[in-house]
Amino acid sequence: MRASIIFLALLVVGLLCVCNAFALEPTLATSRRVAMQSSFFVPSQWNLRARAPLDAHLTVYVAVKRTADSLESMFELSDAVSTPSSPRYGDYLTLDQLHSLVKVDPGQLATVQEWLCTAAPSHQVLKSTPAQDLFSVRVSVGEATALFGCAFGVYQHQETTQSLIRPTSLFTVPAEVADCLDFVGGLTRFPRFSRHSPPVAATERVVSAAEVPHTTPATIKEAYGIDDVGSNSTGNLQSVVSFLEQYVNLTDLQVFQSTFELPLDPVAKILGPNDPLNPGIEASLDIQYLMGVATGVPTWIWSTAGNHDGDNEPFLKWLLDVELTRHIPYVFSISYQDREDTVESAYAERVCQQFMQTTLRGTTLVTGSGDWGTGCTDQCRRFQSDFPSSCPYAVSLGAVSWLSTPTGPSAATSWSSGGFSNYFAQPSWQSNVVNAYLNAPPTHPPTQPPPSYFNATGRGFPDLSTIGVDFQVMYGGKMIPVAGTSAATPTFAAMISLLNENRLHLGRPTMGHINPFLYIVPTYSSDAYVDVTRGTNKYGCCAAWFNAVPGWDPITGLGTPQYSVLRDLAMSTELFARFQ
Repeated sequence: MRASIIFLALLVVGLLCVCNAFALEPTLATSRRVAMQSSFFVPSQWNLRARAPLDAHLTVYVAVKRTADSLESMFELSDAVSTPSSPRYGDYLTLDQLHSLVKVDPGQLATVQEWLCTAAPSHQVLKSTPAQDLFSVRVSVGEATALFGCAFGVYQHQETTQSLIRPTSLFTVPAEVADCLDFVGGLTRFPRFSRHSPPVAATERVVSAAEVPHTTPATIKEAYGIDDVGSNSTGNLQSVVSFLEQYVNLTDLQVFQSTFELPLDPVAKILGPNDPLNPGIEASLDIQYLMGVATGVPTWIWSTAGNHDGDNEPFLKWLLDVELTRHIPYVFSISYQDREDTVESAYAERVCQQFMQTTLRGTTLVTGSGDWGTGCTDQCRRFQSDFPSSCPYAVSLGAVSWLSTPTGPSAATSWSSGGFSNYFAQPSWQSNVVNAYLNAPPTHPPTQPPPSYFNATGRGFPDLSTIGVDFQVMYGGKMIPVAGTSAATPTFAAMISLLNENRLHLGRPTMGHINPFLYIVPTYSSDAYVDVTRGTNKYGCCAAWFNAVPGWDPITGLGTPQYSVLRDLAMSTELFARFQ
């Protein structure tokens, strides 16, 4: 560990020392400037209160473009290690091997360094990848004004009173610099403080809630046929990822475990801040159900606050930390979503590339599909997609409700989001089932919305669904019901951890980028998923929506998983020739 810290320190010092070479060459000062964002937008919940003091500080994330050859080699390797029939399936990379693949153009990196050193000579590089393709920089507001050609203000959130510093107009960089960057983060995003539950009753049911049992670890295991447990002997590891001051009270976790007669497993490690006196419902749900379903699997909490000091880019900070950490969990449960159109396409593309890099290390990333139904843009001309669900390297989970018993049929919830990405193309591993949905014979009344509402060539989501309502969560010493696709997220993430447990026990690779496997398993067993054919996601302002229909659909995905079938297929020598 000490050697890693020393290496990182030398790397940062190296970046800082480069400034000496450019101190007297402000060649970019008079260059033509271009905007790094397509529009300037401040959410209605945020108000501009004052001009930002010039001596205040910001943390900015700089993403330098990787070379085309570098990206191509990583995408090709991703296909090879995640395709079940590939002879290279499961040949994951160590951190050093991954870093050796990532390359930037030296001339482009020098241009970025010249720009930073000329406009912000006192900037401090906080963290950087070895290739210097992604790094965080601390600058004063005065330096940020010179870097980005705009003024900065202090904005305050109406409900939480949280304050942060953001530009008061579009920010720009010299054209030569823009050509070298994927994006600059930490300037335009405003935190979207998550709801404790979707904007409907937490016990949404098709029948009376009194007829349906509460959602607990026991009813989840009954519903999906989960009978495995983890251990400390295989090296397995899972983690919840918490953002925006979602903290955990470990006493609540212990009471939850005792109440539902679970092993009193402790959290193995907490990375980042945690305030047990100010727990979040979201974080409490995540840790209680990840550990409650995948009992015995060592579990981390990876916390990134991201509300203060003008830093609301916890996602970028977390991804940078992941890339600099030598040993990471095999499963990340991520309850963090945004509407896709609220993030720049360049940002989404680069974050998705970072996801891909993480899966190359054998790790699976699981997220919810969102809680706004189809969503809608102004005048509802187009449905809204969810990010990061739209990234093909994340597993996207929708939410269903039980109609009667946990082992009986389910129905889609009205608020469970789904649809098609406007940024990411449809990946080949889902093309058969998605095209079957799109090309289904017309019905009366129609079961599909007009095609003008969505991008039929985009990545379809969710991938599958689990129960997402009436989760019993211990919060502040009281049991409360919670709902959302963020409840389905740790539920399926726990199942993946148990699949990993079985594989690691036999010395086999973890599931990693699991989506190609999830979409091929119906070819080998029709029992892998239970199809969901009831429900719509009509919540929102649009007069159209998606319906749950036979086969894959953009509200419940492939259906609900049957764990025991997935487990047998994950171990199959027929499906994975490399296991023979």
